[in-house]
Amino acid sequence: MDTPAEPLPGYELSTFSHRHTILATGPVEADLSNSVLFELHHWHPPTLRKLTSASLPPSTLSGLKDSVSLGTFPVPVDVDIPQGFSGLLKGASPLTDRDVNLNPQTLANWVRELNDGSESEETQMQFFTFPILSNAPDPILSPTLFPVWKWIKPDSTYRRAGFWDGNLHKAIEDGEWNGGKNLTILIAGVSEKTRQTIASSEMGWKFSSLEQAEVVSERGG
Repeated sequence: MDTPAEPLPGYELSTFSHRHTILATGPVEADLSNSVLFELHHWHPPTLRKLTSASLPPSTLSGLKDSVSLGTFPVPVDVDIPQGFSGLLKGASPLTDRDVNLNPQTLANWVRELNDGSESEETQMQFFTFPILSNAPDPILSPTLFPVWKWIKPDSTYRRAGFWDGNLHKAIEDGEWNGGKNLTILIAGVSEKTRQTIASSEMGWKFSSLEQAEVVSERGG
């Protein structure tokens, strides 16, 4: 099938207008080009909520607009990071996103507090933050929906948008190849049936809009 025309990013920016901060945590690999399993958490003070997981190289995150490496810290293996950080955030309430500066020093203080009293073995974990845009304020995903991803770069002199993909790594790779660095990532929640339709499209039709994927999904194609 022919590839559909590239959508205008202006449409994406008006529809996906909710900006969220993601805190990505994953084990340390000596080679930054190797993929590791990152846990992606929604930074939403006074809570930190696990959103989903994604396998990708740490170096890939540097291609995202406003991505920040917060450093590497020893974390006890028995510590639940979202639960632990949420407890620390709630203890410092009232808070908003603007009241908490998520930087390496803040993170180091939190990790030290989580380490206090723990006799568990520690493992080195790396932390990154980056923004995403969604079409939902909060929660980003309902429990019954699955995440799909898309890149946009409105100021690109090349391609300005990609296609929906169920794999974050592949979405970013496509963006770096066709648009370069400083990519903005969109996220949407879809049904399992639509997610499978998008996943099966890799060898043929690619979906520039969720509406296209949903129509094909309902038709069983």
